[in-house]
Amino acid sequence: MRHALLLLCLAAAGSQAQTLMERARTDQVVTMDAEDAAMKQAYARAQASLDSFLGDALSPSPRNSNHAVKVRVRDGALTEYFWVGQVRRSEQRFKGVVDNEPRLVKNVRMGQEISFAQAAIVDWLYTAPNGAMQGAFTTCVLLSREKPEEARALAAHLQLRCK
Repeated sequence: MRHALLLLCLAAAGSQAQTLMERARTDQVVTMDAEDAAMKQAYARAQASLDSFLGDALSPSPRNSNHAVKVRVRDGALTEYFWVGQVRRSEQRFKGVVDNEPRLVKNVRMGQEISFAQAAIVDWLYTAPNGAMQGAFTTCVLLSREKPEEARALAAHLQLRCK
């Protein structure tokens, strides 16, 4: 089984004529194997720190800004991942606004408010007060598979330090 990932408007696959920055600007999709070990490790890292992230994101006075979670959305046999902003708790679930244009699934649209379980969250990110992006573990996996100079340029642009 393969999944489509929309990662910070970043695609690890696409036209070789385009630079990574150009592909990021056009919100391209990358298809990955659902059993990809590095991506599964990124999901685990995000889950391990999710409670801390949510504590800040859901706070009335968060220390950080631009909080978003990456959410798995299924539509029949298709699965696509979206960055979802404006996250808030709604009873036993969460709600937020889809920040990417769907390419595969037809049951959500960009700008739509969706409801999701915590188990559907596979990644998170925010901007620290110094402007640096934190989290985005899945994006780091994709960057590791790009040409090093292009990956460094996009990481610098995003102020993202992958570990």
